[in-house]
Amino acid sequence: MKKQFTNSAFFLFLLPVFFVFHGLTENYEFVSLKDAAWLTLFYIGSTFIIFLLCWIIYRNSRKASLLAFVLMVIFFFFGSFHDALKSIFPSSFITKYTFILPLLFILALLIFFLIKKSKSNFKPPFLYLNMVFLVLLVVESFAISKKIADIKTTVVSLNKEFIECINCPTPDIYLIVADGYTSNTALKEVFSYDNIDFETELKKRNFHVINNSFSNYNSTAHSMTSMLNLRHLNDLSSLIYNKENLAICYDLIKQNQTLLFFKSIGYQFYNYSDFYFTDHPAATSPTFLFAKTRVISSQTLWGRISRDLWYHLVTDLKLNFVINKSVYGQLRNNNKVLKLTEDIVETESPLPKFVYSHLVMPHHPYYFDRNGNPTSIDKLKEFSGATEFFFNSKWRLYKVL
Repeated sequence: MKKQFTNSAFFLFLLPVFFVFHGLTENYEFVSLKDAAWLTLFYIGSTFIIFLLCWIIYRNSRKASLLAFVLMVIFFFFGSFHDALKSIFPSSFITKYTFILPLLFILALLIFFLIKKSKSNFKPPFLYLNMVFLVLLVVESFAISKKIADIKTTVVSLNKEFIECINCPTPDIYLIVADGYTSNTALKEVFSYDNIDFETELKKRNFHVINNSFSNYNSTAHSMTSMLNLRHLNDLSSLIYNKENLAICYDLIKQNQTLLFFKSIGYQFYNYSDFYFTDHPAATSPTFLFAKTRVISSQTLWGRISRDLWYHLVTDLKLNFVINKSVYGQLRNNNKVLKLTEDIVETESPLPKFVYSHLVMPHHPYYFDRNGNPTSIDKLKEFSGATEFFFNSKWRLYKVL
């Protein structure tokens, strides 16, 4: 084994495994094992490509392995390194990208030349790194095993307060959430917009409109958890928007009382939202929730650049195809939800339907003005002029309702 560990660069491919494994341990509530596995394979493939590029330069597999390892360490642990710098030197110039990126480039270049000029066979560092990552993976295995044991998914049962109504009608039910849509009172006071025409049209269709409605919570996850479970959030020690509280909310949403009740009386559920329900995954690519493995990948060098610099870079360089993909992501989600909802309305089903459609509008970015005209991309890029724009699809919603 010692011979294998001194001659083989196992550490190079154990590095991405450890990185994802550690991220999964810290964020087990948000990342599925399947998504983590795919991310691991992607990072292993990326590491292999970097190794091949280094081999083309060195024509030496041992040197290529070490340089590729250094580059991938910088890539994977940039977020942790940057956060540590910001905690030690808050608001200092050494935490700025204009300083830290050139510094990392110079450091990588220096290591490149040191490896190139070295006559060593690198057996000691190979042995050390292989042993270190083997031990780290064993430790992570124990850590995630404990996490899984502590966070076993319990089977939630329907509360006794829910009583089945024998021989009651079971009409199709549509829960359509217009995220960010406030009451007409608030629209008048804050946006100087009178929504009475829309409310009048709803009343003509026998809808009940609640005057001066408000939410008990100021975040989507908290509000939907409360709504779908028909109770206040007594499970949370505070309403702080953090990973711990979100984990509780997501778990309560997965097996919520409303869905359990409707399923118990024979309803078929259709999930057209960003949320994950047991056996009903999200229909869209989340833009305001933790999206699959983003909570792990956001710690990498590319993840941080994407978060902090990428948008400014593409706007300065006027890369419109990238800007469009970023700016219009939520609009694509909304259009998909609307299309799915319209289609399911027209679909005949032997079972009654419970359809949950979550539209992130008129939540910003405001894609249309109050008259339904598209907002210019320049305004969308700045997310400005919020008071000028309003819910564009209210007339389309009539068709769905």
